[in-house]
Amino acid sequence: MEELKLLKFKPEDFEEYKSWYKDVNLAKELGPMDKEWLNAVLKEKDGQEYSAFNKENLVAVVGIKFPNTEHPYYFITDIAVKPSLKNQGIGSQVLQKLIELHTHGE
Repeated sequence: MEELKLLKFKPEDFEEYKSWYKDVNLAKELGPMDKEWLNAVLKEKDGQEYSAFNKENLVAVVGIKFPNTEHPYYFITDIAVKPSLKNQGIGSQVLQKLIELHTHGE
């Protein structure tokens, strides 16, 4: 697989991401996926949702919360891999990219 690229989640990523929720397991673990979720993600100030791309294909979405006085560390709020790409190591690659991104202060 090509190297993954993490970008801030954008409204144009939503329809593709929402389509993954036809997968029963994903919907059960992270659902529901709706416009309310999108609006909250786009307005979030204390964290960030990222889209992971392989070339121009959305392959995963991951969210984190930033450190604050109550919790002085980053923590992952959600991670979803495109259902048709499960069990290929994409989730691990996304987590590694996320660590690299925030280790360098971005």
